[in-house]
This record gives sequence, C-alpha cells and structure tokens, in this order.
Amino acid sequence: WPSIPGRYFPGGAPPMLFVQGSADTVNLPWTSLQMYRADQAPARYYLDLFGATHTIPYWGTNQVEQIVARVTLAFFNRYVLAETGALGMMTRDGNVRGVAALVSGGRLPSS
Repeated sequence: WPSIPGRYFPGGAPPMLFVQGSADTVNLPWTSLQMYRADQAPARYYLDLFGATHTIPYWGTNQVEQIVARVTLAFFNRYVLAETGALGMMTRDGNVRGVAALVSGGRLPSS
C-alpha cells in the first residue's frame, strides 16, 4: 500500500476486509478508503458502517457490532475455511439499509 511503505506481502496481497465507521474521528474514514483503493488483491472488501464511531462496531451488543461479527466470520469462513457459500452470507449480512454497506473489488461505497 502506498500509504504504508514496505513489503508486507511479498507473495501477493491476501484477501482483506476493511471495516470502517463513517463517523470515526480516531481512524478517519479516508485512511481506510485509501488503503482499500490501493490494495490490488482481487478479494478485497470494504464494510462501511453509517454513522458509527471508532468503538461502536466492537463494543457491546448492538446492531452494528452484530453486523461486523457476522461479516467477519463469513469472511474467515470463505478465505480460511474455503466455504464458497460464505460470500453470499457476507453480502447479505453486510448490506443493511441505512446501517451498513459492503462493497468489493475496488468499488467505492456510496455513502
């Protein structure tokens, strides 16, 4: 990634899931978008969490945290366990009207 110089994946970039709250003031959304766009792996995903701050996706039991957990587990099921049906689960669980959107392959989120 141009924004983080170095040779992190000399054999090619692994599948990557970027998770970003649009209201995060600690890790600003543009930084995750920059890495997502610079990633050249064919299997790269960006989970956009509308209005989520830095910690909401990971603390407690709320709708956003549940979305992140389901999408992350489906991502691991696909790319660690090679379960082909997991991509459909990622898409279903990552696209929740008014709450979250999952894009892939370099497409940009619409929010």
